[in-house]
Amino acid sequence: MKRSSHSHSNSNLAELLKQRSRREQFVEYLREKEKSIENLDFVLWYQDYENRYSSTAPPQQHLEVDSVLATFFSPQSASELNLDEECKVEVLRRVRECVEAQASIPPSVFEHTYSICCQLLESSSIPAFKAMRKSKRVSIRTWLGLKGSPSMSRTSSSSTISEL
Repeated sequence: MKRSSHSHSNSNLAELLKQRSRREQFVEYLREKEKSIENLDFVLWYQDYENRYSSTAPPQQHLEVDSVLATFFSPQSASELNLDEECKVEVLRRVRECVEAQASIPPSVFEHTYSICCQLLESSSIPAFKAMRKSKRVSIRTWLGLKGSPSMSRTSSSSTISEL
């Protein structure tokens, strides 16, 4: 299935998710520090749905989308996305039209929401995550009494460590 036209815009996110250890660290960061894992969860769901859409029967789509609406669009959900009311209303209107027509629910119904979530991850969460990781590296270097750049040679690092 063809990827969304927005998939090129989230290259930092795609790169981050490719590396298992960094992906796990990013997920942990979103859960524990930012408390905003729902943006990533929605992005991953959307990408998966987009890939499976053509091979999923409309009744199954309707059940899945019902769950997605309850998870990401309901004010009672702990995972509600931080979207403006206009965006939520538009998604709900488009889903309702598909369900009433007993038609399939194309990924395009959620494309704007996907774009918003990617933009939030790219412009806010990823830079904050990278800054946090960088500050941790600096803190460890400071704690160890290491000076200079992280690319310092192994011999000068080990002599500094042995002097501690």
